[in-house]
Amino acid sequence: RIEVVTMEQLLEDWLIATWVDDVSVGDGIWGYQSFRVADFDPLGQGGRSGLDHRAVIDSFPAYGRPHEVLPLTGDYYRLEPSTGEGSFRADASGLGSLSAWFVSCDESGGISSVDRLTERGESLQTAVETPARGDVLLFASSSFGLTIEVAASNPLDSSGLSLIVYPVPTHGSLFLEFESSGEPAELSVFDLAGRHVDTFSFGQVPAGHALVEYDDAEGLSSGLYFFRFTQGSLAEDGKIAVVR
Repeated sequence: RIEVVTMEQLLEDWLIATWVDDVSVGDGIWGYQSFRVADFDPLGQGGRSGLDHRAVIDSFPAYGRPHEVLPLTGDYYRLEPSTGEGSFRADASGLGSLSAWFVSCDESGGISSVDRLTERGESLQTAVETPARGDVLLFASSSFGLTIEVAASNPLDSSGLSLIVYPVPTHGSLFLEFESSGEPAELSVFDLAGRHVDTFSFGQVPAGHALVEYDDAEGLSSGLYFFRFTQGSLAEDGKIAVVR
């Protein structure tokens, strides 16, 4: 069986491999067998042309101005564990499609894992729970560019709410940020007529600040929906909008 790989997929893999530059990570595809790019880089990883961090996020709050990302190029951010409890959030708009990855680093700066955050084209938003140590790699992975805006903060602190749901409207996944009691959490979704549409279990969410993703929102049709989020004695109702 021949696997068909698109030019966007090939370029995305190449961009990640050039950034990670280590075949010992994961299944060995994030580097080069015959040489290391870093050997030709006197400034160290991240100092190569086109591979600089746009920003290093090491404290809260941090907000970035909306900026254009050209087609088939990347936008890179370093997260430091000194940020505090909250989230790093990226919101993209435009005709292009977004894919996002997180390169997790250990205390010595070595890369421990490479994990996809957002499937290509399924969502224009992504979020990472903080504190975290590593790099967020955002790609405008199509022949159209994107406008990207990022923020890093604890939205619960500034809002006074017990639950934050974003983005609204959503084009893909829905993120829920809250102070977890450590108990199992669940989200139920209803249409405007009150008919039950979906129930999604997040399982037992560790106590403390929590960020969970409702990726079943990608399967909802355009429109308005009601939701009920429950965890232990906490029950929150709200409304979300889905736009395709």
